[in-house]
Amino acid sequence: MSLPSQQIIDAMRDMVFVMRVEQNPYRFYYELFNQVAKDVLGFTTATLNQEIEDVNPVTKATVLKNQYMEVVRKQQASAYQDDYFVSSGQKVSESVLTPIITDGIVTHIVAVVRDITAVKYAHEQTLISKKRLELSRQRYKSLFDNNTAPIGYLNLSGELVKMNQALTTLAETIEGEDFSRNLFELLDGDSLAEVRESFYQTSQGKHCSVETDVHTKADHPMHLEIRFIPMRLDYHVHGIYVIIRDLTTEYFAKSALLESEKRFRLIAEHSSDLIQVLDQKQHFSYLSPSHTQRLHYHLDELYQKTFCDITSAAFKAAVQEVLTAISDTPSAVKKEIQLVDALGEARWFECQFESVFDVGVYVHTIVVARDIEERKAYEAELTQLAYQDPLTGLANRRLFNNRLEQIVTQFRREQTSFAVMMLDIDNFKTINDQYGHEVGDAVIVEIARRLQHVLRDVDTVARLGGDEFIILLPALATEAGVYRVIERLEQALQATYRMDDHDLSVGVSIGVVMPTAETCNVKRILNQADRALYEAKRTGKNKTIFHAYDD
Repeated sequence: MSLPSQQIIDAMRDMVFVMRVEQNPYRFYYELFNQVAKDVLGFTTATLNQEIEDVNPVTKATVLKNQYMEVVRKQQASAYQDDYFVSSGQKVSESVLTPIITDGIVTHIVAVVRDITAVKYAHEQTLISKKRLELSRQRYKSLFDNNTAPIGYLNLSGELVKMNQALTTLAETIEGEDFSRNLFELLDGDSLAEVRESFYQTSQGKHCSVETDVHTKADHPMHLEIRFIPMRLDYHVHGIYVIIRDLTTEYFAKSALLESEKRFRLIAEHSSDLIQVLDQKQHFSYLSPSHTQRLHYHLDELYQKTFCDITSAAFKAAVQEVLTAISDTPSAVKKEIQLVDALGEARWFECQFESVFDVGVYVHTIVVARDIEERKAYEAELTQLAYQDPLTGLANRRLFNNRLEQIVTQFRREQTSFAVMMLDIDNFKTINDQYGHEVGDAVIVEIARRLQHVLRDVDTVARLGGDEFIILLPALATEAGVYRVIERLEQALQATYRMDDHDLSVGVSIGVVMPTAETCNVKRILNQADRALYEAKRTGKNKTIFHAYDD
């Protein structure tokens, strides 16, 4: 087997070394290396014919010599991965060592060293993204399945597609084990028309809630609050979450108090909700036993306090305003606030404040406080899911539009220039078809990483779905500044993508618009950015079109 020529190895894009092997004892000398090795490691002609130990640090030389010795002993090719350092930082390489054998003796070893840093990083990022997505799914499933509140997911016909155990138990209480999976049949009562109207409004994108009365299979009355939350995807409602709260205790507790003190205490003392009666000075004149479990206070301690004493500082002023207002006029007010327990921990409660008057004279206030800590955590999780792309961790379309609306408002007020870029991967379907969706997802994750690396902290980059991205660049004074950003983006995106032993050249088309008219609006900006992107793809792809804003 003849040695490769200098011209051949210089044409290779990986680092190539031809090492001469001296016998007894074994020594390894640099006989040839290519231009890439010179560029990356700083080798010169002075390096030729030097031993490994003379060129490399001790630790590195030991590793290399051991690998070469293994090839000499086995007289067969070998591959291994290793780290090395250059001026730009740590790199990861994959080396393939091939022996050249003459008359049964290894005389030379050809080493081809490939930089796989980007591949390793992309693989790690893909694993991180998958782990994030799986963790998000697990959190959502846990919040859904284990929530004590009855929760279900409805299609747009009102059919219960999924329901947690709490909702299953409630449905069985109302209709028995063979309950209907149609929400309107399950909640068939006097307020069904209002339930249907709230459901319809939610299907149009609004959050709605309604209260209704139903009777159980044992003919016991129940008073329920039905809360509908739209599940949006790309501006369209695809389904509806329903959260049901049993307000029977709260509903009947108020009337029971007016009808009979004895009946009121019977309900209050067996309720998990906090039931309180405040006198005219806002001190507690009655506290249900549930305060001990929920707030960890001895009741004797609480009787020495006012309601505002156990209210979190952030809500004291609002609560005081409510208590003052309802003591002047008979009324009921519902507020979500935080109460502080005996351990100093703040917990979320939904409080119903209702004043009681006797012949026009204020007597006291009834407060029913329901622990909503779990619901608040669930709503926070839903909010995160609603604003983040699960694959890349970028903002999604909804969050991007919110931020664009803010920047447009600021532009109208202060004339602070900004730009919007819309990006689309060229021929992305070909990547999926040829290499599989896992590689396609890895390309999307890598593009997201490169975009975030290039852009400023104040910029917003979002994934619109599929292979389409959009960028908001606030506070850019001139078009020249925009072009500088474009140049950095193109340099970052045009670098080779190393995915699963494949070197991919990924083209990206970009459409840019920089609004100049004070009458600009979000819809028109997005339309013009989309037109610029379309023009970039129509006229050859893998290019940027800067569209003059047309009002």
